[in-house]
Amino acid sequence: MLTGVSGCGRSEAPKTATASAPTPAPAATSAPAAAPAVDGEAVYTANCATCHMADGRGVPNFQPPIVGSAVLAADPVRLETVIRAGSAALKDRPNPMGWEMPPFGYLTDPEIKALVAYVRGTFGAGE
Repeated sequence: MLTGVSGCGRSEAPKTATASAPTPAPAATSAPAAAPAVDGEAVYTANCATCHMADGRGVPNFQPPIVGSAVLAADPVRLETVIRAGSAALKDRPNPMGWEMPPFGYLTDPEIKALVAYVRGTFGAGE
């Protein structure tokens, strides 16, 4: 038996640098999805076409046309006001039939903006 020989018969695990596994990057958070664009034509069809008709020509002697309307040609903010508050908001226009358009204040701002863009572009005031 040999004596004085160190390390013989020992079973030490080799010393290695332990590399830690890379920490995975956090998942990229996506930005909130943009709200879908509001379809102005759909808003018009659902809320306005019953009186002003699909073609915007109204019903003679009953509901006024919006085709070429001075309200459409005016400042878009004025049209937004009429949509929100009804035609009674227009104090400076003739009303020969005595009918008033009801207010559509339940429409959201994006719906009103889309509606204004649609009717101005389709019935005579273009953007």
